[in-house]
Amino acid sequence: MPRAADFPSKKRIVVIGLVTIIGFLALSFFISPALYFNVGPRARTATAQVHVRELESAVRMYSKHTGSLPASLADLTMEAMNSKGEPAGPFAPRIPLPPSGWMPYRYEVRADGTFTITTSGEGYTVRVSRGDATVTVE
Repeated sequence: MPRAADFPSKKRIVVIGLVTIIGFLALSFFISPALYFNVGPRARTATAQVHVRELESAVRMYSKHTGSLPASLADLTMEAMNSKGEPAGPFAPRIPLPPSGWMPYRYEVRADGTFTITTSGEGYTVRVSRGDATVTVE
């Protein structure tokens, strides 16, 4: 039959439990700031991706209606006529502001009839070209 000396005392069990809980709290205290501070740049990058895709969609709608690419992003916020004289638009209610600390959205029409929309900030570049929005780490 086991003796009372073979079992750990209740005080030892409580102390071991408290040390374990304090250890987990300390670990979470040191890990959570790293996770928290990384959320901001990722959220801003995701916001830039959404904006670039919205602008790309507006450029494509403008192009389908008019048969040509807009000269600038500002053209997306105005009514446009097609070759039949039919009005449409605006294709975007406004040009979105880039995330805090990021460069304004840059729109470029290439000679081959394609376009790119680009913004960058915090070491990331968000670019859409021919419908493929990608994030490039510089």
